[in-house]
Amino acid sequence: MGQVQIGIVGVGSNGRAFVDCYQKNEKARVAAVCDTDEGRLQSVANETSVQWATTDLNELVTSADIDAISVHTADASHAPITIAALRHGKHVFVEKPLATKLDDCYEVIDLSETSGLKVQVGLVLRFDPLFRGIKQMVAGGELGQVFYAEADYICNYLFHDEVRKAIRSTYDTAFVNAGTHVLDLLRWYLGEPVEVQAYGNQRMSSWPQPELKDDLVCAIYKFESGAVAKVAATWAATCQLAYYNLSLFGSKSSIVRDRIAPAETGGEFEPLPFDRISGHPYDGEVDAFLDAIIEDKQPVIDARDGGNTSIGVLTAMAALHQGKPVKIQTR
Repeated sequence: MGQVQIGIVGVGSNGRAFVDCYQKNEKARVAAVCDTDEGRLQSVANETSVQWATTDLNELVTSADIDAISVHTADASHAPITIAALRHGKHVFVEKPLATKLDDCYEVIDLSETSGLKVQVGLVLRFDPLFRGIKQMVAGGELGQVFYAEADYICNYLFHDEVRKAIRSTYDTAFVNAGTHVLDLLRWYLGEPVEVQAYGNQRMSSWPQPELKDDLVCAIYKFESGAVAKVAATWAATCQLAYYNLSLFGSKSSIVRDRIAPAETGGEFEPLPFDRISGHPYDGEVDAFLDAIIEDKQPVIDARDGGNTSIGVLTAMAALHQGKPVKIQTR
């Protein structure tokens, strides 16, 4: 096929960045943008060559002129928009989390596989050179048997006015929104988790805007391989943790953030030989999605893969509320 005709849904900061990524890629043409905010739509129309801007999602998903939908909206709307697009024969790129309800995860996975349409989930850390390099080391056996891991999303978003607005209006809880990133890394490295227990608290009961969900959730996962891992997420820290606080402890080597300690060196850490980047490598995600459509191949992070990460996160939230370990029912 020729250029993939893209309709982008949601043109806030993330969606606006993807408009630019698609427009830079010769395999795609941004045919339309959609948002409930007319001011944002007008801004995109003024700044780009996109001719079709609409507040009506149904126009996009039913249009014969659109091949694929790219979803960059509030967390809770990811699955409903993806389902609507798939039912109208559109390929879908959807930002993480795939869904905020378990049943929606299962529905998207099943619908994508029965329809034969491409669904790619936006788990951008898998395109980061540091985390890709670590994946190669784990897969190559350089760490040996990984028996314990940690991966946290600890940051100070509640102290940033603009991000607080997004937390209130767009994001789910810190664990569902941000914890998805770090659990996905652990699934990528260690395989599927099979059981989870979780604990949580509130940063301070006197926080002036409690609706901002300034929660801390810490979950302990047991993996099929026998590995155990801790995942935590909060926006209420007074600091920003670099490299997502990733640690992997193996029988041959251990990695803590961007350093490795091979057993043969006596446990001394040395820098990992991988590039560090600032920002998010959205271009890589876009190119992989377009290749999957044009070359009719499996997306690098398909609905089942990305959906199983969301299932793992949402099951942790269920364990938190039930106060007991819960089995993870992946697809």
